[in-house]
Amino acid sequence: MAVKKGPGVAEAAPPSEATSADRHGLLEHSREFLDFFWDIAKPEQETRLEATEKLLAYLRARPEAR
Repeated sequence: MAVKKGPGVAEAAPPSEATSADRHGLLEHSREFLDFFWDIAKPEQETRLEATEKLLAYLRARPEAR
């Protein structure tokens, strides 16, 4: 079955075109984002609260990507 792509749908660059800096930036961003959730899952209430506040601040400060 063929998948149709409408206008405005972003396509990922083939792996051969992705630069090392692109991959490093993505990994760094992913790690930072994942760290919020590691802290939210910890049993200490203060740690969870602080991590939740940091996640909200991070999401509010980030420009909306589309």
